[in-house]
Parts: sequence; C-alpha cells; structure tokens
Amino acid sequence: VKAKVYPSLDAMVRDIDRYIRAAVRRGAGLICFPELFGLFTAFASPLVRGAFRALTALPSLGDSSGGDGGLNLAKLYAPFAFLSERYIAIMARFARHYNIWVSCGSVLAYQEGRVYNRHILLNNAGGIAGIQDKLHLEPEEEALSLSRGQTLTVVDTPLGKIALTVCMEDTDFETFKKAKGLGADFALVPIANME
Repeated sequence: VKAKVYPSLDAMVRDIDRYIRAAVRRGAGLICFPELFGLFTAFASPLVRGAFRALTALPSLGDSSGGDGGLNLAKLYAPFAFLSERYIAIMARFARHYNIWVSCGSVLAYQEGRVYNRHILLNNAGGIAGIQDKLHLEPEEEALSLSRGQTLTVVDTPLGKIALTVCMEDTDFETFKKAKGLGADFALVPIANME
C-alpha cells in the first residue's frame, strides 16, 4: 500500500475507521499500523503543510553547531510536537470504541530537545501500554539527527508478551534473541520504506 496525503484529518479518521471496523468484524483484537503513520495527522492539515514548508526554508533551522549545515529536525519539529499527541489521542479513541489493542505504528516524538521514531502500543482502554524508541536508525534518520532508543520494551498483553520494535530491528537477530530472553512471545515491527 502506498502512502497518501489526506485532504483533511476527518478524511484520515474515516479511512482508519473503515479499516479497523473491517478488521474487528473478522475478529481482530490487535490492530497494527506502519512506521511513521502518525506523521499523516500533520500533513492532513493544509495549514500545517504550509507552515512546515515555510519553516524548512529558514536558514536558522540548519545545524547550529557549525557542522555540515544539515537540517536540525528537533528545532524544526518542536512547534509540531503536539501532532504526535493528537494522533495518539485519535488512536486511543479507536482502541476504546472497538475494545481492541492498537499498535500505532510510529510517530516522530519530541522529548527534551530530541526527536525519536517512537512505536506506541495502546491497550483496549486507550491507555499507553508500551513505548519503544527505534534502536537501529537508517542512514537517512541519522542524517536528520533522530535520537536512538536505549532499551528494548516487552509488554504483557492478553495476547501474550509482545516485544515492541521499529523497522530496522527486524534485520538484527540479536533484537529477537534479546526479546526472547525478556520473555517475548512475538514482536510487533512497524515498517515503512524511507524512500
């Protein structure tokens, strides 16, 4: 499935609802979304798209350390950090409404001046059951100065113990070996091709 930019947040929510409703009818108790799916809440707003384009044109968003002049993602993303929270709130409503667990895929999460590619798992009451920051970054993510996670998260659920990972973790056997050592029965791995 190819990513698409929604004309509005309402259109995105209706599309998500359609997919979740169909899965629940088939008996799903856990719904999983892809890596970086949480970014679509930002680009569903024409106002945010315009502000983002304007901000990327500002020279002050470059590397202030005197480095290679690359993009400072934390500085760029800070004004939009609320969008990740909005996305999680939307997904929490789906979790409660359909009484399901939701792997939100991942969002760009701003925390203490850093940006993480963060996988969030919600329980069927809409609460955060687990958080995992991406451990193995793509070269493109390193170029954007994303921060790396430090530990592997395993969450106890009615479906079993679930290791939360993000994309590149599936290419490293050690990730799954560690997850198994932490008691994981299986892993959720939201993936999106960077290109």
